[in-house]
Amino acid sequence: MANELGVRAMSLYNHIERKEDLLDLMFDEVAQQMVVDEPLPEDWREAITAIAQKEREILLRHPWMVDLAARRPQVGPNALKHGEQSLAAACRLDVSMKVAAHIVTAVDRYMTGYFVRERLLRDKQDGQGEGSVIESYMREMLASARFPYLARASEESVDSQESFEEGLGWLLDGIERQYGR
Repeated sequence: MANELGVRAMSLYNHIERKEDLLDLMFDEVAQQMVVDEPLPEDWREAITAIAQKEREILLRHPWMVDLAARRPQVGPNALKHGEQSLAAACRLDVSMKVAAHIVTAVDRYMTGYFVRERLLRDKQDGQGEGSVIESYMREMLASARFPYLARASEESVDSQESFEEGLGWLLDGIERQYGR
């Protein structure tokens, strides 16, 4: 952010009182990128899917946002716009606001869990993960035949985007069965 303003990083504190304020501003700036271009698709499912895909795309570019969001609530105008869009999409199911909020929460929790797991796998592939000690332990344990399902699953490669969309689809299928028209 300092680089974009043409100043040194520490000089930002001449304009922003606390580190938390700077982090909030950074979060909200990136949250703007999560907002789906209007108008949202009319179909609730297409709208939620578009929002989730956009959020995943941005989180993959800015993984620090999940850590920051876990530390404190984010309430800047762009984060609020993202929340507003999510509720608007869920309300297209013609459900109560309470149910719509539960749907948004369920999708958000899916997104967070999926992203954390995806980030761990990417860090591992980039050499930033736990390291070879754990990897060799895992290979040894999976080769022991004590965990045949895990061994088989580790042998079959899974496309991350395909897996994300399939899991989101299962979640939305359940929501549709419960609240669909």
